Amino acid sequence: MKNRKHIALALLALLALGPASASAATVDRIACTVDNEVITLSEVEERATLLQVQAPRASRATLLREAMNDLVAERLFAKAMKELAIEVQPAELQAALQGVLQQNGLSSQEQLKAAVEGQGLEWDEYLDTMKRQLAQSKLINLRVRSQVKVSEDEVKRRYAEVAATEKGEQEVHASHILVTVPAEAGEAQVQAAREKAAALATKAREADADFDALARSSSDGPSKTDGGDLGWFKRGEMVPELEKAAFGLQAGEVSEPVRTRFGWHVVKVQERRTVAARPFEQLADPIRERLYREEMERQTLRYLEELKKAAVITYPVREFAPTRT
Repeated sequence: MKNRKHIALALLALLALGPASASAATVDRIACTVDNEVITLSEVEERATLLQVQAPRASRATLLREAMNDLVAERLFAKAMKELAIEVQPAELQAALQGVLQQNGLSSQEQLKAAVEGQGLEWDEYLDTMKRQLAQSKLINLRVRSQVKVSEDEVKRRYAEVAATEKGEQEVHASHILVTVPAEAGEAQVQAAREKAAALATKAREADADFDALARSSSDGPSKTDGGDLGWFKRGEMVPELEKAAFGLQAGEVSEPVRTRFGWHVVKVQERRTVAARPFEQLADPIRERLYREEMERQTLRYLEELKKAAVITYPVREFAPTRT
């Protein structure tokens, strides 16, 4: 199931890719050979365009090098799969297609085919890509998975690291009053809303003030029926402006008006507390899974390096040659 999910994510990237028009204009030449298997420059350009969908901010040079690395790995894996007679059965392909349908909210292969062809891709090419990825997963399972082990000592060490970051973390229980400001509001309207919020803040600080009642009567926010209660939250869980105000207050203190895209807020911290680290039993399984994925990736890269050492790889386009350290 984990492998199928990984495959589905890769195929989603294919769905997002339109025709690579730039590659049609590229003068095709040999960019690399892997045991006499040729990788052309147009293949590298096309793969780089695909990778750009996943990493739109990456430089073109980085994308081209990553594309070359991917294509070299595919050639090496293909050779290993041929030697091991690894094949993908029709039932396995159908199961993978069903997974893609579910993850994309589609009800039939006809819908998936229409989506693929709507992006300028050939359906047969799409299926070939899926078969190749399924076969590579079978190869990795055969050659790598047996090498992947995660000990309980490793899980406990990682838990200690996580617990150390969680231990002593602060959490606040806050309430707020919202004075909304329409998105199209002018400066005068924004200022009037701020003055209203400031008056409410002053009132909320009075000795006999009932913040809950004030929120119920004056707040424009959906939480007004609960007295403006925002509940307990840690850093990173609330709108940044509200979070900054709340964590800057002591229990019982009321903020000055705080501006967010919703309007002006008056924040009161009801309580503060230090959160204990989550117990080992709660985190052990997620940590174990994370360590397993990390080790699987390391062992896969190690296997790939072994295949590279056993192969003859040349780079007629020098820019793609690996840098030597």
